[in-house]
Amino acid sequence: MPREVTSSKVFRFGLFEADPANNALTRNGLRVKIQDQPFRVLLLLLDRPGEIVSREELRQQLWHEGTFVDFDGSLNVILKKLRAAIDDDSDNPRFVETVPRRGYRFIAPVDVHERDEMSRRNQPANGHRNGTTQVMEVSAPEAVKTKAPPFRLRPLSLVVGVAAIFAISVVVFIAVRLRGSKKSDVESGTESSIAVLPFSNGGAGSDFDYLRFAIASDIVTDLTYARSISVRPFASTTRFAAIPIDPETAGRQMKVSYVISGDFVQENGKLNVTAELTRVSDDRLLWRDTLVADPTQLMKLHEDMAERLQSGVVGTLGGKAIKEDIPVPHNPRAYDLYLRSVAVPRDPVPNKAAISALNEALAEDPDYAPAWRELAWRAYLDASYSTGGEKLYQVSADASARAAALDPNGTANSITIRIEHGNVEEGFDEALRLLSRRPDASNAHFEMSYVYRYAGLLDQAAQECNTSLAIDPGDYLFRSCSKVFIYKKNYPRAQLFLNLDGNSGWTVREQMQAALRQQNYEMALAMGIIAIESGYKDSQLVVTRLEHKPAAEMSKVAAKAESDALQQADSEEAYEVAAMLSFAGQTDRSLRVLKNAIHRGYCATPLLDLDPLLSNVSTQPEFQQIRTISASCQQSFLNHMKSAQTRISPSSN
Repeated sequence: MPREVTSSKVFRFGLFEADPANNALTRNGLRVKIQDQPFRVLLLLLDRPGEIVSREELRQQLWHEGTFVDFDGSLNVILKKLRAAIDDDSDNPRFVETVPRRGYRFIAPVDVHERDEMSRRNQPANGHRNGTTQVMEVSAPEAVKTKAPPFRLRPLSLVVGVAAIFAISVVVFIAVRLRGSKKSDVESGTESSIAVLPFSNGGAGSDFDYLRFAIASDIVTDLTYARSISVRPFASTTRFAAIPIDPETAGRQMKVSYVISGDFVQENGKLNVTAELTRVSDDRLLWRDTLVADPTQLMKLHEDMAERLQSGVVGTLGGKAIKEDIPVPHNPRAYDLYLRSVAVPRDPVPNKAAISALNEALAEDPDYAPAWRELAWRAYLDASYSTGGEKLYQVSADASARAAALDPNGTANSITIRIEHGNVEEGFDEALRLLSRRPDASNAHFEMSYVYRYAGLLDQAAQECNTSLAIDPGDYLFRSCSKVFIYKKNYPRAQLFLNLDGNSGWTVREQMQAALRQQNYEMALAMGIIAIESGYKDSQLVVTRLEHKPAAEMSKVAAKAESDALQQADSEEAYEVAAMLSFAGQTDRSLRVLKNAIHRGYCATPLLDLDPLLSNVSTQPEFQQIRTISASCQQSFLNHMKSAQTRISPSSN
């Protein structure tokens, strides 16, 4: 084990002083906020200036034997926080040098004094009284603190941890650097794109572990009101919760320009929440702030953080002030239930528990729009992927409508549900209104692409998908745009959208669909097997056909697929089963399901003539009748669209 740094020593370097006995780091007598682990690393380096301290020594110093942790990732995060505290730069270090594959070395001169000697040297004129150091916690000299532009809070959702009050000179410096810096590949799309990572629980205890997700989710919610910022849905970053990850690495994976990360601890009965804004292109920490609050008053915490969010993030990035009212909770218990529900996984069983908690929260605070939006999304998941059925579809639609009524400037909608239930014309009206309110919102364009896809207008759907991706190149929900490009036989573009969702079971199933249409049957079989294991049982049609199973087995699988498809609420899912039934040689079953899908609002013109999987049924007399029904479906939509566009005039469409 590395030796402990004696508490009788005091280290001075540059303008800084590190005092192990008081766990204090100061700069010119002013206390610098630094967490325990970065401070311990600093002390170890200061105790051995000029020497290489190995990563293994640091591991032993920071974690007890038997502790299981992603050591490399965690140590990288700790060093980043240390450098932020002492204003160091990993590329041009003044203090801490990285020695590749070996460790770290403190390279600046270090003055070491014993505490008794320091006591004799202390003078009141230098900020000391009676031999005791006066320590203050500040983020900038009081005279040069900037004040956030006023904006109205209609309460916020725990914008925890996002804002520092910058000195004017620092803000000007950052603005100049931002304007003058060369764009990286990450920044070539949207300049102010942000991902918010799950926060780290640095020692607040398991009772507060839900805040890891709740804090980040609420920051995302509130940043959506900043029109100058494109923020990734929090669901896109939850995968980073399992292991610590460097913000720069996460940002490149998410294809964003900036990353917000942070942690929280509980000290002396108070909750300390720290947030940081990192620029991905050069891994530079642009902003950092800590807020201390009573853990029983999370509403007050999020309200205070809302004020700082505007100057800390929006202001730093040079964005326009948030003008819309940001929703805020009114009942502490209801708000706590909401925060805890946000942290619950979206798998079928825990998702039901989250729905129950949200219903309880909304019974006590029925005017909090974010809780209605969360309920709408979770009810939709329960209806689509669990046992909720039509009842939960209705709950989702009602919750979306309530959220939209409470928060007209938000992006809540029930478009997806309307469309999947065959109400494409109603979905178009709502999508048009959403685009009218939020032409800058990527999900507004995505919802319109959904409308066009079900209406059979593939070119228009592709255009809206591309617009969505241009605004927000990392939202995993845009994965379903892959269907548009599969149908248009633009398979490379389809894969680009599939890549947004990695290797999920849904993505694998769509890769199977693409492989089938390209007659890559070996790939289709491999993907089909994986899709079945992921829970997409209709893929059994493809696997059974490609494995040349007996006719009796094929008939049994096809009968089950047909039955499920006819009960499927989503008409597009029914269409895909019809296409697979056709491929499997189940002509009659395919025609029945196909006709059902189109009757329920899936206008498959011209897809009926484009889809190679329908070749087995396209010569049947009944298929011509289905084409006529589909053409009529699409014409009805086109007539409605023309009429609606004269009534609703979006600013961008």
